[in-house]
Amino acid sequence: MRTRRWLTWLVFAVCALAVIEGLGWVTWQALRSERRELEARAQTEFQDSVRLALWRMESQATPIIAKESARPYFQYRSFYVAERAYNRMWQEVEKNEVLVPSPLLESSGQCIRLHFQIEPDGSITSPQAPTGNMLDLAESQYVDAEFVDLATQMLGELTAMLRPVAGAVPENRGAELSLSRPADQAAGSVPPAGPPERGQQLLENLSGKDAEAAKKESEARQLAYQIASAPAENIRRLHSEKSPVSDDTADKSPAAESARVESRGERTDLPAAVSPGDAKVMPRLKAFQSPGPSATEVEQGTFEPLWRTNPRNGSEELLFRRTVRIQGVPTVQGFWMDWPALRSRLLAAAGDLLPQARLEPVAGRPGQSGLRAFRLASIPVDLIPGESPAVAAALVTPTHTTLVMTWLAVIGAIIAIAVVLRTSMELGDRRGRFVSAVTHELRTPLTTFCLYTEMLADDMVKDGPQRAQYLDTLKGESRRLAGIVENVLDYARLGGRRRANGQASCTVGELLDSVRPVLGQCARSAQMELVVDAPGAADLRVAAEPRTVERILLNLVENACKYASDALDRRLHLQVRPGGSTTVSMTLRDHGPGIPRAERRRIFQPFHRAHRDADGPKSGLGLGLALARGLARGMGGDLVLARGGGGGAAFELVLPRLDT
Repeated sequence: MRTRRWLTWLVFAVCALAVIEGLGWVTWQALRSERRELEARAQTEFQDSVRLALWRMESQATPIIAKESARPYFQYRSFYVAERAYNRMWQEVEKNEVLVPSPLLESSGQCIRLHFQIEPDGSITSPQAPTGNMLDLAESQYVDAEFVDLATQMLGELTAMLRPVAGAVPENRGAELSLSRPADQAAGSVPPAGPPERGQQLLENLSGKDAEAAKKESEARQLAYQIASAPAENIRRLHSEKSPVSDDTADKSPAAESARVESRGERTDLPAAVSPGDAKVMPRLKAFQSPGPSATEVEQGTFEPLWRTNPRNGSEELLFRRTVRIQGVPTVQGFWMDWPALRSRLLAAAGDLLPQARLEPVAGRPGQSGLRAFRLASIPVDLIPGESPAVAAALVTPTHTTLVMTWLAVIGAIIAIAVVLRTSMELGDRRGRFVSAVTHELRTPLTTFCLYTEMLADDMVKDGPQRAQYLDTLKGESRRLAGIVENVLDYARLGGRRRANGQASCTVGELLDSVRPVLGQCARSAQMELVVDAPGAADLRVAAEPRTVERILLNLVENACKYASDALDRRLHLQVRPGGSTTVSMTLRDHGPGIPRAERRRIFQPFHRAHRDADGPKSGLGLGLALARGLARGMGGDLVLARGGGGGAAFELVLPRLDT
């Protein structure tokens, strides 16, 4: 029986572990899928934030460059003649012509430190730092000396940055002049950025649709920048000397001249700067005279960025330059960007999207090196967005709720199956014990009945006293059979017994007077003595039925007489004590061998007998204690195995106490 029960539990445990392992794997996969989905969603949102940040930065930088691209070439001189054809702005000043200040003389513009121009002879000038008579004119009417001194100081720093490549410009290669050649980059340019951090890796290691989308996004920004930064007229064709309308025949009325000047964005409300015959101004303007009368075109290239190292402080400076051909003579024009101010402006535009972002300068032109997805189109810098935001999973999600409910259902099902399995096995064990006990207990009286009735029926017992003895034996065995049947029926009826309200009550003294004769007679029949001790408890009232209490105590006395009959001390002690303010305890103690420790937790189970008595001479079904506890609990009390010193067994009957 024990082997079969152990095998059953083993199979159940294996099945339960298999179910739990399978559910655990499903849970892990579900949580893993949810985590991946959250990471993918966060990554998509992060990439969208980066793309939006790039567009915002482009919207801040592109207008500055576009404005400079639309600036006429002649504004890179501190003063120029206002009323001239576009391609003759730098020719010799004639009589009655007016010099007007360049817009760059008073202000460099937003996020721009200095405008500069590399002359055909290799010298570097700036409209903010006039020299000679132009300096006197500027300081006398337009700017103060401090502004010019600061511009002159910055021009010196710029000259030091451009010195390796600021030599004379060959006439046949003027259009190819560039300050961002690979050889130039080796002389003080910004190296490529170092290994990207985790946020950059997440963005640049794109694949599939994300990589294609990032590439198209970069191309769109490149195209938008090229359109915005292109000159208003890449090739400006003007009227030549062979034009049907020459300078001599052109309308020179004040209104016509004002319209032509305003169409070029020039100022017409300024007074004359110098007189046409000023001998000091003429030599300076002769340097810009056209090399030949046949050239009639002005070509303005697009601005290209480059990085240079400032030898004064070692910082990286951002420059923009373009090549301008004026009547075939190439000249380089550009401006020095205030990179710290521009960087702060760009980062502020995307601060709400990427608070940890920074901009890293890179060598070369914007968009080169494989069209990196997150490089600005207008400026050669890479956007390093910083760490991507950590994925914060919610504590309660539909997946979590489903998994918790599933786990609760599975665990509940396993517990329910275990309870049902245990109950089934206990029921099977109880049925087996019942059959074994009843069979064992009925065998002896039935054998006696069969033998004695046959002998009496066949008139084999002639002696009168012997015949009377046989009849007494049959009478005792019949009572024994009746007791077995009664115990079984009483135990079966315990399942439907309920504690009734308003049940009988009596005092402890009345209860002892009722049960003492029966208990004493039972003890004397086993040649034992019942000793009752109830000091101070006779007047206590309890909720109990005397007949039920009598049956419980009689069962305990019979067990004591059965198992403690061989003890040296043949007394049975019945002690009655108040168990507190709500109970009264009645303890029956003997001096027998006691109850083995291994059997103490199972002695109240029905049909259970100690192993030492299962096959011994002591008769019984194993229902006595189970029936007695059931009767005690039916009255609202209880029957427990008492703990205490001394040998023997002690059982405590607890009865509910009534207030008097």
